[in-house]
Amino acid sequence: MIDHRPAIVARCVSAADVRSAVTFAREHGILLSVRGGGHHIAGNAIAPGGLAIELSAMRTVRVDPEQRIARVGGGALLGDVDHETQSFGLATPLGINSTTGFAGLCLGGGFAG
Repeated sequence: MIDHRPAIVARCVSAADVRSAVTFAREHGILLSVRGGGHHIAGNAIAPGGLAIELSAMRTVRVDPEQRIARVGGGALLGDVDHETQSFGLATPLGINSTTGFAGLCLGGGFAG
């Protein structure tokens, strides 16, 4: 549906990978974009000709049921978060599609106000 293409894709699996990609982009003056769950159909999250940090391998969800807090990886989908939180009787009050990226939902879906 879109025709935006990054020049480089960094497929990150850890925070260290993300730091390295950000440092590389900064040191080389490259536009930077981040792909979390990959649900943005308009493609506004892609910097054409830039470096795309790809987080789909970072889908870890850790729930602290005592604190009622979830720590969610940047590539996690809403379904990942729902699966983990519901096992503790908790829920996330956002989104209706389990394949939506959780980070994008939390950060406003890439829309600036």
